[in-house]
Amino acid sequence: KTAGYTNLINHLASKHSGYEDVVRQCMRDKRSVTMDMFVDQDALSTHQWMNLVVNKNFPFTAVDDGVVRSAIKYNSMNSKTLKARMVATMELVEPCLQEEFKGEKFALVFDGVTDGCEHSLAVFVATRKGIRFLTLASFGDEKSMTADEHIRFLDMVLNQYKLEANNLIAIVCDNMETNKAISRRIDSPMIGCAAHRFNLAVKEYVQDHRALIKKVYSLMRKLKSVKRRALLKENGCKLKPVPMHELRWSGLHRIMKRYMQFHPYLHLFDRDREVDRYLPSDASQDDARRFPIVDFLPTPSEHCDIVDLLEDMNILEFSTRRLQEADLTLVTVRDIFDEVAVEFPELEGRLKMDAQIVESCDFEAGIVKIMKGQEHSLTSREKKSVSRPLCPPLESEADECPARHITSEANSEPRPKRRRTTQEFQNAVTGRSVA
Repeated sequence: KTAGYTNLINHLASKHSGYEDVVRQCMRDKRSVTMDMFVDQDALSTHQWMNLVVNKNFPFTAVDDGVVRSAIKYNSMNSKTLKARMVATMELVEPCLQEEFKGEKFALVFDGVTDGCEHSLAVFVATRKGIRFLTLASFGDEKSMTADEHIRFLDMVLNQYKLEANNLIAIVCDNMETNKAISRRIDSPMIGCAAHRFNLAVKEYVQDHRALIKKVYSLMRKLKSVKRRALLKENGCKLKPVPMHELRWSGLHRIMKRYMQFHPYLHLFDRDREVDRYLPSDASQDDARRFPIVDFLPTPSEHCDIVDLLEDMNILEFSTRRLQEADLTLVTVRDIFDEVAVEFPELEGRLKMDAQIVESCDFEAGIVKIMKGQEHSLTSREKKSVSRPLCPPLESEADECPARHITSEANSEPRPKRRRTTQEFQNAVTGRSVA
């Protein structure tokens, strides 16, 4: 009896740290101590390593690295063991997800991800219970990433999680032609990514200012030299030039904003006529490195244009951030787009409800009206489009997925004289959402 008690105490101390606090709390609450109140230390360490690898994008080699191990308080574990336990965890979680999805209407959310020249597809499923991440997998043949290949992959995901294809409400993805082809072939409405659509619209808008943007971008490149950065530091400027993101327009906003921060110090380069001495042989004739920095200092007139452009960009940047928030709905998207169209009439053609880029405009318009409580104003085409989410879900008693898979055969108005401030624009969007 003594040995058994000692072994029990030693086990609790080594495997369940903090057990004394749990026991004391149970005694105060006058309830029994049960095993589900304790977490096995080995299981906890496995979860902690999995959390680190998945959420912080750590390579598996880091798990075996001695420096990483010494810096982390988790119990040591090699990468082979961690991989095996991650696979085992997936096998345990998968049936739970299948049960959660049973008899539920759902939307498939997917997007392509390219990392290190390898293209993968991330797939999520959204139900009334929330959003679940299903898979992130690369294509076996990256030379053939057609709509049919995507459909076959999505079909495999549906089968794996026993999702009823008849309960598919819509697909949510970016506005690429491949995704539109998927929507048409599986006969499912498509909700295009609002942030992607807005990004394309704004990139088209800033094309009218590309000469000014190019000049500021070239100035940023010239300010990256070691000597010029040292001169800025000597005069109290600790800022660094920012690069331009090739895919997102918001990189232009960062560059213009940084230019305004650099502006009080640009007089330091009024007589800087130095050009780069060493240029690659393939450098173009208009390469910024062939010219002195004074050629890229904006004139007073250009500076005023930059100030005006930045004020516009502040409004557009607020809209971009709002479109990327987790609580975004189609109603909020519509409110933001309507307010932007008022402020920037030249963008209305891209942002209106039935814009050419929208694949399922009747479906989106119908969902917005339903969310606003305006079902009485639905047109006949909109009623037909939103019939799927309104009808009850289908339940299958079969162990396997059903045989039916998803596979199947502007006029511009004059610009207002005074642009609203960013705060006024935010208040207008917020007011729409509250209403």
